[in-house]
Amino acid sequence: MNTLPPEILLDILNRLDLRSLLKVSLVSKALRAAIRPMLSFGFTGCLKEDIEPLKNFSDHLLLDPSLASQVRSVKIESIHYRLTEELHNILGPLLERCPNIHHLMVSGDQETAEFFRRLLKNKHHLRQLQSFTNDYQVAWEPAEPYLQTWSAIFGLQQLSFISLAGCSDRMYHTGVPEIPPELQVTGEISLRSIQIHWSYLGYTILARVIQSCKSLEIFDYQWPSGFLPGDSDPATIVDALSLHKDSLKVLVCDFQAREDPYHGEYDQFPKNRSLEEFSCLQRVSVTHDCLPLQPLLPPSLEALEIKLPHQPPHATLIQNLASASHSSLSKLHSLALKYYPSNNPEGISDGFHERVKVTTLGYDNLMWN
Repeated sequence: MNTLPPEILLDILNRLDLRSLLKVSLVSKALRAAIRPMLSFGFTGCLKEDIEPLKNFSDHLLLDPSLASQVRSVKIESIHYRLTEELHNILGPLLERCPNIHHLMVSGDQETAEFFRRLLKNKHHLRQLQSFTNDYQVAWEPAEPYLQTWSAIFGLQQLSFISLAGCSDRMYHTGVPEIPPELQVTGEISLRSIQIHWSYLGYTILARVIQSCKSLEIFDYQWPSGFLPGDSDPATIVDALSLHKDSLKVLVCDFQAREDPYHGEYDQFPKNRSLEEFSCLQRVSVTHDCLPLQPLLPPSLEALEIKLPHQPPHATLIQNLASASHSSLSKLHSLALKYYPSNNPEGISDGFHERVKVTTLGYDNLMWN
């Protein structure tokens, strides 16, 4: 197939659906090169010269409209405020010509969110959007985009996947909870996967997002959790997740114990809360503070990661996990301990069932993404 004339190759590709395209692209470098512009486009809107490739791509789709229907993904690195008008005039018609965009990834602040609000106001672009990622890894900045902003722009009802980094909750700045309309009814949105990193979102908002999902499969929330005056505590999250005990497969909770500067208490995942009722839970990643010495974990668990930033694992905890691997945790095959190498205990895998692979990870490594 690598030797086929381009016009025949494109005709074949145009007849394939997305799943078939991805399968075909695995076996041919030439096909991968031909498919890439059909599946996605990306740009950086910081400099004037960055806009030219985007304009050329838009013009190309005008000449061959059949390719526009194959575009599935858009990635926008950043947008400079001086170029917003020019980008608006190019990107608006471009999105309109690409009706099947499923994934949008941006890396921007509140200004970027405002750009999209203007771009999509009273328009019907991105009707097929299923997945949204904001990878803005500059936390604690005043220009952080709010969850409420993105929610109002895209509408959480149609999305199945959302991933946010460097996002905040308006309550963090105002002290007043603001629940988006679509989060005020339980079980009305289609999100199956929620990933939130490096963001200050209150437990109240997080719980409302979880409660509003019809059937949540992945919940991944990692440091910093952040304390918001007047907010609820992490137990609110566990209560909300219990609504998805028959569907949740992956749970990542990085609620490290940290002092509450307002009340002198601690902000952490409730230790004694049982996860045994989560019948589909396969992977769990938690900090050491989140587990009691006798973990209450579900029989369905296959992989467990424990993060220990400043101390080795408690010997009793490891002994209990080893014992459970022969009985209640009969499906467990992987235990990963993430901590500083200087705290590496000897004989950590002693007593575990032979099927369980026990590994120690450096502080910058994860068991899974």
